[in-house]
Amino acid sequence: MPQESSERILQLSPEMRQSFPTGPFLLIALALLTVYHAVPSFPYSGMDDTAFIPGNPQVRNGLSWDGLLWALRGGEPFGLWTPLVWLSFMAEVSVFGLSPFIHHLDNLLLHLANVFLFARLLHRLGQSSRVVLTAAALFALHPIHVESVVWIAERKDLLFLFFSLLTLLAHCRGERLTTLLFFFLATTAKPMAITLPILLLLLDYGLLGRAASGFWPLLRQKALLFLLALLVAVATFLLHEAQGNLADTRILPLWARFDNALVSYLAYPLKLLWPYPLAPNYPHPGTELPLWKPLLAAPLLLGLTVPVWKNRERWPFLFTGWFWYLIALLPASGLVQFADQAMADHFLYLPALGLYLAAAGGVDRLLREKPRLTQAVTGVILALLLLLSVLAHRQSLLWSSDEVLFRHTAAVTAPNARALTMLGLSLGNQERWQEALPLLEEAVRLKPRMEQARRLLGRTLLALQHPEEALPHLESAVALGPQSAVNHLMLARAFRQLHRDDAARNHLRRARELKPNLIPPVELAPLLEEAPLMLRRGAP
Repeated sequence: MPQESSERILQLSPEMRQSFPTGPFLLIALALLTVYHAVPSFPYSGMDDTAFIPGNPQVRNGLSWDGLLWALRGGEPFGLWTPLVWLSFMAEVSVFGLSPFIHHLDNLLLHLANVFLFARLLHRLGQSSRVVLTAAALFALHPIHVESVVWIAERKDLLFLFFSLLTLLAHCRGERLTTLLFFFLATTAKPMAITLPILLLLLDYGLLGRAASGFWPLLRQKALLFLLALLVAVATFLLHEAQGNLADTRILPLWARFDNALVSYLAYPLKLLWPYPLAPNYPHPGTELPLWKPLLAAPLLLGLTVPVWKNRERWPFLFTGWFWYLIALLPASGLVQFADQAMADHFLYLPALGLYLAAAGGVDRLLREKPRLTQAVTGVILALLLLLSVLAHRQSLLWSSDEVLFRHTAAVTAPNARALTMLGLSLGNQERWQEALPLLEEAVRLKPRMEQARRLLGRTLLALQHPEEALPHLESAVALGPQSAVNHLMLARAFRQLHRDDAARNHLRRARELKPNLIPPVELAPLLEEAPLMLRRGAP
């Protein structure tokens, strides 16, 4: 066998490269559309979708200069500097209105576009049609990506990967200005794109054959990209810090984050190999992660990484794919903790592409060395893709309603306070208060400092006419989230039911200071200093 350094297909002339496998790719596209065919009929999810679009005045009003400035300032109160995502929602609302159909459809079409761009990238990198099709099919049909496609709020995944792949393609063609432009657009969709300059260096070294010029010249070519990545990283950190979205190091110390990151780096590939059960939230173990898990994960990761590095010349596809995964996942590894989850399926939308490349490249190498296995291995791959398609379709159906999704999540990730809280919210929105009550009580028991769980438990107790029991939970919600108008409004309702009108009036006044356009529920009308006002029935 010749050395792999002489086998790098990228170094072949364009005439010797295989043409893009358009026909088989169309079959992959058809399979993808079949798997997700039911999704456009789904409603908004209560997990961010409703708050981001129909509940967000800036998006609900469609495209406007005020909306553009709001998006560029960080999308208050969401604390997400993803202006491209906000503008995409506004554009859809301007043209098609508030129906979730178009948002779901656009997510699906963006996923299809990303599968195509990934296939084009692999083809541009000189990979064989077998590698291109296998990796693209895995990306298109793997159930772990259902969350990124079906969850409208994860439009940021889809747009950031779309422009990330365009960045990589422009870099392969040597178009520096276009690379910079697409990289900037990727960062405006999701800050996780900051790893792209390192991925470009990885491609230079692993598959593009540009390492002969030396490391420093390649690094200097990307100076502007690294500078932009640094600015985005710092700005994102400061924005999350200002919004109070960063986990407190006193509650979640750095050593606990590092341990969870080690375990997660190993757990994600295992989820790709065995994608069941999947859920939109995996609770963070905090400081209670068993010590044996990071102690086992660390040597296993090292045992995988060291031989890949040592054989980087012999197996460039494996080297590129594995380090793509390690690098791309770093911003979402949890070392800087933005939320309360240990892992998230949507974090893999870019990193998993490296693992698909490594897997498809390994299969291709095996079949080139042992062509007699081609028929058997092809049959296994087709069977695997069929199984993944079935699992992906079943996973997508879980998103047909919040109740279905969070019953599943609470069952497969127990104990999970976030899932119980979201299930309680869904039941409460259906006025099924008695069913919601024990779920929210358990959520508060598991996470006493979870603001949303406290508020929803208080709301439920108010609906059941137990204001005395609701009061301490709503006071806790205000203490945990003093800048939330909804918290103050709910506490005002509790004081009103207890006939403590002075306290109720104070919290109602504070709620309206925080949210001047707030229209309070009708029961608080007598406390308003101005009249007449349009009132609505019900509670927030």
